[in-house]
Amino acid sequence: MSRMDFDVEVKLLKTSPDTILTPLCIPDFRELKSNTTKNKDFITFEIQVKNQPVDKLFINISDGDLPVFQSELLPNMRQVGTHTWDWDGYNQAGILDTKILKSSHLRVTVTAKKDSATKLSTISLKGEPAQEDWVDVKIDRNIRRAYVEIRLNLKDGGARGVGRLPPEEIFQTQKYRNHHMPDYMTARHIRHIGFNDLKQMVFSAVKKSWSRGINLTTKNQCSHFEILTKPIQSEKNAMDDIYLEYNANGPFIRSSNPGKVRNVISFLGNVLSEKIVYNTGWVRVSGIWHFADKDVSDSKFMYSAAHEIGHEILSSYGTSIYSYSHKGSSTLLTQSPKPINSGGLLYPENTEVDLMKYYNDGNAGDFTPQTRAGETDVKSLLWISRVSFK
Repeated sequence: MSRMDFDVEVKLLKTSPDTILTPLCIPDFRELKSNTTKNKDFITFEIQVKNQPVDKLFINISDGDLPVFQSELLPNMRQVGTHTWDWDGYNQAGILDTKILKSSHLRVTVTAKKDSATKLSTISLKGEPAQEDWVDVKIDRNIRRAYVEIRLNLKDGGARGVGRLPPEEIFQTQKYRNHHMPDYMTARHIRHIGFNDLKQMVFSAVKKSWSRGINLTTKNQCSHFEILTKPIQSEKNAMDDIYLEYNANGPFIRSSNPGKVRNVISFLGNVLSEKIVYNTGWVRVSGIWHFADKDVSDSKFMYSAAHEIGHEILSSYGTSIYSYSHKGSSTLLTQSPKPINSGGLLYPENTEVDLMKYYNDGNAGDFTPQTRAGETDVKSLLWISRVSFK
């Protein structure tokens, strides 16, 4: 046998779940109670050196013509036989980008050298969303920061009550019959915020409430990461479209986002339309008229925006029941806060307010500085971004 008869071959080890890369190894929802996970934050390649040992062995991962990662492999892998090599998805600079991991131009090349001869083995790496296509993550492990992009398809749902006088019945009620009101409360309603402004308010609300610090424990080591979430407008690879509606001079309209159909519960939930409503001016709530000025309307709308977008996140990571029951704080069918004696919650005082839970009193429904998504829910964005390789 000639000394030149060496060869090399690389292939992806496809034994499940090795083909799924979960950023930062976030556990599945069903694994939370055990505080353990079978997920992996790397994928494994099988490299076979054939016939003769080689002098040098290199691996190169590229996105088309752009280098992603390259390294010389350990000396023990130069020997004849089958070896395994793990890649955690990070590039040479220590950054993991799920958009690159899902690129159609991703290639893996192993180069073997012996004396003056060179042999190559190249495969295409086909990554696709393992869970949802509306989220991507870029993690910089050097500064322990993750940038989450959520793609929303927000549409104009129109307006109600604009240009109309307040209903006459308002001024016949005991509360307002002899009450002096400023002109803006008795005049025809003029729309004071347009669709583009509402859209920017949604982006701002999601960005603020779905960004936070998280703590991770891996290999008995605890680390802290900052998660910065940025929603963008997109019609491609986005959440189901959500309509932004403007409502005045009429009954209060509740926002809702049943999200994608995943099971019987979410199928039934989809009798409701996907909408976020800006209720403002004169609005009738439970038969009683209230006047919501711009500050109140803005606060309620931003809370609703961050909360309703959150339902799709909770459903994707957890279950429809986890989402529709507001993490166990509300009834499933009526969507009402559970009574305190049945496991319901009081509104927290001077502490963090969980965006996705229902409370019985206080400023529930207001977008306050203390209102934010819980740590587990923000971590779930990383899990939802995981990539499956073929």
